[in-house]
Amino acid sequence: ILEREARFAHSRGLPTVVIAPGAVVGPFGTNTSWALVSKNICAGALPFRFSAKLVFTDSEEMGRVTLLAAGPKGESGKTYLVVT
Repeated sequence: ILEREARFAHSRGLPTVVIAPGAVVGPFGTNTSWALVSKNICAGALPFRFSAKLVFTDSEEMGRVTLLAAGPKGESGKTYLVVT
């Protein structure tokens, strides 16, 4: 919904960018749901198996991309996919 609103705002002449990250993880997010799932996967502690592809985004990289996309080097109306 928010991406649609950003595109609408862009069509009205407002400068916008959309940033689409994977699951954001970083050194200070050790108790987030993604951090706990990751720890359990690595430890083999899940009582089931699933076939899925997960994409992650480093929190510091997310910060850098956000500053670049919203700054003079970013291009209004573009979507930036951020995965590491």
